[in-house]
Amino acid sequence: MCSAFVYIKLFFLLLLFLVALCSCGGGNNIDNSEEIIDKQPISKPPAPPPTPPEVGFLDTETEIQIRQEYLDYLIGVGIEWGIDWSVTIDDVWVKQYYGTYNGFIAVSMGDTVSGYFDVQTEVIIDNIKFCYPASGPMILVWGEGQFYGLQEAFDLGLFMREDIENIASLHSEIYCCP
Repeated sequence: MCSAFVYIKLFFLLLLFLVALCSCGGGNNIDNSEEIIDKQPISKPPAPPPTPPEVGFLDTETEIQIRQEYLDYLIGVGIEWGIDWSVTIDDVWVKQYYGTYNGFIAVSMGDTVSGYFDVQTEVIIDNIKFCYPASGPMILVWGEGQFYGLQEAFDLGLFMREDIENIASLHSEIYCCP
């Protein structure tokens, strides 16, 4: 007798569940009573942003050479400013590698001694915007034993517009411009 009572109770609970489900439209809460008057074609979603180019990796020998020359640059600046920075190659690093273009390498450098701008900085090169946050270094171009600013490298013809676009694409993944 006990088992019959359990079956009856389960039957009524199942029936109650089905009634509740049917009264809600089977889980579909869309009100189908309104007529759609204006049938506009669905527009295509916006195109995704371009994929940044693959730049590969900086080989160890070149990275060490860039770090050494950046260290020499920092020591030279320290001497000009009358500062005796006790820095070694371990105090400088390549923060970001943006690729090699026409034999010149685009990087941002990090170090333990220099500071950065206190405000966000924007640089526009041939209508391409680069944003640098307060805590980040600017992009440098290294080649033929010296460093250039990105604008200077473009002005000298070391980088073409397409190169600047590629670098901007990679840079914007790290630092977004408003």
